[in-house]
Amino acid sequence: MLQSHASMICHLVQSYADWWHARVSVAKQGNLWILQSQSMTIQMPCDELALVPDEICFVEIQCGGMPCQVPFPGNLPPQNFSETLPADLLTFLAGQLWRAEELLPQHAQQASTGGHQGFLGNRFCFFDKPIVDLWMRGLFEILLGHALDSPQIWREHKGNQEVVAHPRFWMTFDVDCLQKWKTPRVVKHWARLPLDLLRGRFSQWLHSTREAFVARDPTRDPWFTIPQILHASQSIIATIFWLGHSRDHKAYRYDIRKPHYGRLVRQVAEAHHQNGLHSSPLHANSLSSLGAEKLRLETISGHPVLLNRQHYLRLVPGETFRHLSALGIKIDSTMGFNARTGFRCGSCLPLVWWDLENGCALDLIEMPFIAGDWTLHNPLHFNPEQSRHALWNLADQVKQAGGILTLDFHDLYFSKDYPGHAEFHRSVLEGLWIRGWRDWHPREEGWT
Repeated sequence: MLQSHASMICHLVQSYADWWHARVSVAKQGNLWILQSQSMTIQMPCDELALVPDEICFVEIQCGGMPCQVPFPGNLPPQNFSETLPADLLTFLAGQLWRAEELLPQHAQQASTGGHQGFLGNRFCFFDKPIVDLWMRGLFEILLGHALDSPQIWREHKGNQEVVAHPRFWMTFDVDCLQKWKTPRVVKHWARLPLDLLRGRFSQWLHSTREAFVARDPTRDPWFTIPQILHASQSIIATIFWLGHSRDHKAYRYDIRKPHYGRLVRQVAEAHHQNGLHSSPLHANSLSSLGAEKLRLETISGHPVLLNRQHYLRLVPGETFRHLSALGIKIDSTMGFNARTGFRCGSCLPLVWWDLENGCALDLIEMPFIAGDWTLHNPLHFNPEQSRHALWNLADQVKQAGGILTLDFHDLYFSKDYPGHAEFHRSVLEGLWIRGWRDWHPREEGWT
């Protein structure tokens, strides 16, 4: 088994070395990992059990010139990084990032959902920090003997000489609900008229009746909010994820094959944003069905679809990502939480995903998202200032880790049914810009 993980560990170190433009290498010699630079070497034992450790301790390291508390496998914290570490840190980090617990039957079901907390997450709050990124940056800085500069993708060239580094964010939108007044709801609304009148809800019923009549034209439906999103995103390059299947495992949504919805897809591309697939959880283990969804969106948009996020963040561990890679999806952004903010796989960097079952890298980059409008607060009752404060704290974590702050907003919350959310989105963009953040998109790297 040790040999089976050697290529995964090499992939881990090489991925971060590429990201940081650092000359760092890893090799396996006997039962030791040898992590080294030109000036220093760190050794640690090879231990398969470190993929899912029984115990965790915490140590403080310097990361980007700042102290940071990070978990360490086992109960013996390292005393000196110039000597052999007492536990297999690299296998532990690889197991966190590529979710080794998904290989265990007792975790398989919950591992498929965006509510999954990992094999030790509930006990140690692993997902409050991008622990894999922090550890790897800290290790590289120890090996190299200096703090790492911001990755090259952060660099903004001005003229021929001056270079300014900016942290970066990626704005994404999930299009879940374009139509509020579907036929079943209109019928149900009319059927409730006597009850609403008896309860004195005439004004509420009258307001809904007007909405229902107006919504006979789909473009005037209260949830037809893509024009508002495009207007709000004029200053950035965003990605908008569309449902490729008109039914999912919970409710009827919308069909992008209808002309008025297809026009929205094309408007996104015309506005220089990018369309992505919000693939159905019903098809998470079906190559042919995922392929049909992708083809449907490509036919409507007129462009190749290279980005994906699973609807409801549901996936079949191993299978879904293999299918997406086989279909030519280059960027996936499913690794996030349904009910909280944080770092679902301990990372905020775009990294080539490792196939644990087959022991190889996929032709697929995973871009974890950190926060969504619905994870920062209750969409119906929220304090914008508190939500922004929580977001700035997450942004600080991402900046220290050297990653990308990926945000996920929803079309539904731009409607008048959720007052304040459009203004909240605008204030987030303004706040990021004031704090020196700039928008990023996979297209910049030539990935899409």
